[in-house]
Amino acid sequence: MKNLIEKFSKIFNWAVCIYLLLVAILNFCGKITFGFGLGDIYYLGWLIFICLLSLLLNIKFRVEKHDNTGHFVKLLFGIIFLAIAIYFTEKFTINRGIEYPWNGNIFY
Repeated sequence: MKNLIEKFSKIFNWAVCIYLLLVAILNFCGKITFGFGLGDIYYLGWLIFICLLSLLLNIKFRVEKHDNTGHFVKLLFGIIFLAIAIYFTEKFTINRGIEYPWNGNIFY
């Protein structure tokens, strides 16, 4: 059971990290928008910060030889980052700003 949770938490954390990086890259390239024009920089800054934090935690969890962090703590970090990813997904879809309101398409 412990080994299964460990594998699941690794895959889950890396999947959320890759999703956040993908959203940041697509926003930087102009494919998706938060709908606030220059105000998108605010969300992009926070998104990059969260991506780096997630990436650094994933690397720390992988490199650490003597694993003092429990597998449930790693899974908890993944759930927290998933909630943040859902928040950003909501902000670039349904709750877009007034400059580019939601028109049913994710890509702008």
